[in-house]
Amino acid sequence: AISTAAKGIFSGLATAFKGLGAAIRMVPPTTWLALGAAILMVGGAFALAGTQADGIGQILSTVGDVVVQILRQVTDSLATLIPIIASAIGFILPIVSGAISQIVTAVSGGLSQIITAVTTGVATIIGAFTGLLGGVSG
Repeated sequence: AISTAAKGIFSGLATAFKGLGAAIRMVPPTTWLALGAAILMVGGAFALAGTQADGIGQILSTVGDVVVQILRQVTDSLATLIPIIASAIGFILPIVSGAISQIVTAVSGGLSQIITAVTTGVATIIGAFTGLLGGVSG
């Protein structure tokens, strides 16, 4: 049973390699030369990239250091500015709240005078209608 299986496997491999050999014979030599040149170019590109990787790594490391220094300066500046801004807001808030209080007081005083004038005018109009209706009905 094992010898039969081995014969079948090797027979299949022989057929596959015969087909592969026939396919390879059909390819013209110029195609093989072009394929070889492309493989050599890719290998050369990898070799060049390998020598340049150290330089690229140094450039990226330097850029990273610069970014870290800039961020450190920004955070230091913010740490200095935030208390100053908070202090300024603390000084401004009482002034703003006092101004708002005066505006509300002025508006409410003027509003009460307007309401008084309107109600007086409405009362006068109602009184006139009452007199008119009394004269018509009487």
